[in-house]
Amino acid sequence: MGKQRLRGKIRVEVQKNKNEPKREAKCSIKFKKIDVLPPRNYKGKKLTKLLQVYVIQVVEDKPPKGFSKIEWMLYTNIPVNCYNDAIEKVKWYCLRWRIEVYFKVIKSGFHVEKCRLETADRLIRYSAVISIVAWRVFWLTLVARTDQKTPVSAILSDDE
Repeated sequence: MGKQRLRGKIRVEVQKNKNEPKREAKCSIKFKKIDVLPPRNYKGKKLTKLLQVYVIQVVEDKPPKGFSKIEWMLYTNIPVNCYNDAIEKVKWYCLRWRIEVYFKVIKSGFHVEKCRLETADRLIRYSAVISIVAWRVFWLTLVARTDQKTPVSAILSDDE
C-alpha cells in the first residue's frame, strides 16, 4: 500500500479506551484491489483461481502527543471502486464496537448460549425474541450515554 496514491482524507471518531479519551482523528485513505491465493487449508469447494480482495488503508496523519496512532488495514470482498466506496467501508468498520456490544448483551446479559430448549425451532424463536429485547436494551444504553436528557418515554411505551 506504500506505493498507492493518496485517495483522500477522512475524519474518524475514536472511541474512549482505558488510557485515552474519545477524540477525532484526521486520517489519510488509500485503497487497491489485489488478487490473493486461496488458503491452503481451505476445506470447501476446490478453488482454482485467485481471489479478489479489496484493501483499504487508513492512517492517522498526526496523532496528538501521547495517543496511539490509527493504522488500519481493512480487507473485504465487497468492491471498492472509488473514494465513496472506501469511505462507506471505513464507516462500517467504525461501527464494529456497537455490534460487539449488541452481541455482548445477547451473550452475557441474556446468557443465550446457556439456554437448553432441546429443539432448533424453539431456539430460533427464543433467539428472535432475545434479539429484539437485546436491541432495545442496547438502544436504551446508547441513548443514555449520548443524550442523558432524552426521557425513557421517548423510547419505551408505558407498557414497556
